[in-house]
Amino acid sequence: MPIVNFGLKKPLDQKVNQIIKKQGFTSKAEFFRFVVWHYLGEQNKQNRAYAEFATAAEHLSNTIRKKFSGKQLPSLQEQLADLYD
Repeated sequence: MPIVNFGLKKPLDQKVNQIIKKQGFTSKAEFFRFVVWHYLGEQNKQNRAYAEFATAAEHLSNTIRKKFSGKQLPSLQEQLADLYD
């Protein structure tokens, strides 16, 4: 297992120690492993959310192309006219 060494400034070290004590981590190493694991999980969620958004946007784009292919779309003012009434 690789070993990672780094230093913490005193204010951050105090906060880390408080969290370790409050949350019941057995060591700083366990705390930092948890933090890294959590961060990587969040990154994965964001990547999945982006992929889902990109897929939905592509689907919408294809649907609009199929429905309005070769047709002149009404102006934006005409499309949104009912919002102003």
